[in-house]
Amino acid sequence: MNMAIILKERDEEQLYEGRTDTFVKQAGDLGEDIICSILEKNLSDNYLLINDLFVRTKEFDMTQLDHALIHESFILCIETKHYSGEAKALDSNTWELNGRNKNYTLNSPQLQSLTHAMHLSSFLNEYNINLPIYAAVVLVSDNRCTFNQTSDTYFREKCPVIYGKELIPFIRCIEDKCKQVNQKQDTKKVADLILSEHEGIKGSTLYQCKKAALNENDQEALFLLGKMFIQGFFQYGDEAAVRVKKDEKAGRMYLRKAMNLGYQPARDFYREINQ
Repeated sequence: MNMAIILKERDEEQLYEGRTDTFVKQAGDLGEDIICSILEKNLSDNYLLINDLFVRTKEFDMTQLDHALIHESFILCIETKHYSGEAKALDSNTWELNGRNKNYTLNSPQLQSLTHAMHLSSFLNEYNINLPIYAAVVLVSDNRCTFNQTSDTYFREKCPVIYGKELIPFIRCIEDKCKQVNQKQDTKKVADLILSEHEGIKGSTLYQCKKAALNENDQEALFLLGKMFIQGFFQYGDEAAVRVKKDEKAGRMYLRKAMNLGYQPARDFYREINQ
């Protein structure tokens, strides 16, 4: 039997990539579909795959994984990229992508994938599930994009950058390594636990607020996000506060958007933080 895909939904809102360009979204979606196809065709029902998965961060905000591949002996977090051009690591936080007509600096996908793995591990540890969690960045095609491996002096061992054709051999290597440890969990139980967290996040007020702000240009939602990033927590009505990482630049951006739409509470708060 082939591997089961137990959650295959698209993050249409793109809440955590900040992507609004249709072509970029379509390229990302295509890349994820290609990786799904590779996994589904080559792996057995010893594996479960969850796509577009939300997990809590340590600040109780949320982050999203492209793919979480669950085996009884390990979990692999996969960050899929469908770039064109030559990519290289500038430092531990930044990549450079040399495209056909332009060079871009990007947040490191390796750091992104490692962060996802760390948050997923922290969540599972709360339930005494201590499976090793691996991270990888997969470039869909070496015909479209190449990665300068010599530039990667930061995360080569912890989060390798591989091509789509190398993904299955990479997974087999992890399998062999984990066989020596012989630490196993019920894959369905682990997947159900992860999915319950995912569904809880998507039902949260913070998620709905982000969705309304970024896709509907909702004045109040933009104001609440701006206030959240300035103060370092999100709170709506009588709900318990949710801690988030402070980001004054992002906070001011959201506040200005709300102000431009004529939302008076945003103007009042902006004036207050500038005094």
